[in-house]
Amino acid sequence: MIANTEHYNELLVQSPHCAITRGALKILEPRKPVVNNVMILLACMLAGNSTRIHWFLPTTFSQIATGRGPIPHATLKAIREDFMGKANCVCKIYCPIWCDGRWFMLVIDVIRRQLMYLDSLPSEDDRPKRLRQLKKVAIFLEEVLDSDDWYDDPTNPRILCSDYEIKEPKVTRQDPGSNDCIMYVGQWMIMYQLWNSYEAEKITDYSRMRLAVDMVLKYHNDKYIEVIQAALEYWRNLTNGSLATN
Repeated sequence: MIANTEHYNELLVQSPHCAITRGALKILEPRKPVVNNVMILLACMLAGNSTRIHWFLPTTFSQIATGRGPIPHATLKAIREDFMGKANCVCKIYCPIWCDGRWFMLVIDVIRRQLMYLDSLPSEDDRPKRLRQLKKVAIFLEEVLDSDDWYDDPTNPRILCSDYEIKEPKVTRQDPGSNDCIMYVGQWMIMYQLWNSYEAEKITDYSRMRLAVDMVLKYHNDKYIEVIQAALEYWRNLTNGSLATN
């Protein structure tokens, strides 16, 4: 039992903003609900490979924006340093939002002055509340960016995103009961910058497995060399044991 617990708690991914154990990765199994840490790690992955004309914000940002309690300035400072850049250079801002057990996506298109509302399982009953959450995030971001130090020149125009038009493009729908809402949010963050389209691929079991592999083996993971070496050692031991048996 102790060995199994240690195996479950083995740290596979470590970054400045979150840590993922072997057990935590099991949430990416089919139909399981995916939690915050996965999206935070995905934002870390994308931000690390970004020129900062696109901002991939962690889920923490929208939680601060919609919760509106005391503002954790240290957290906002870390988000600014690791996920954002100069506001006069940004083209799109990706903000995952949680509302009553559902994840959806706000993409702030600064060039077109649009708020893109992306939802893989929309609901007419819940739509007004989700749009209110979306607007809260836009207003909060506008307030955050209303400072000269976000811009290369104090005369640069401010991002007044609370006034942007809301658009709802047609997107792929998730299967009911699949718990794939956050997976679609991840797909939109990954795919749009590559294909300039919000029409994400249908989420499958492979999609979840691919994300788990990327999270462990990509450059953002400070432990990825250690994980690869451990996997190779396990494979050598397994192969040698098989040969000895034969």
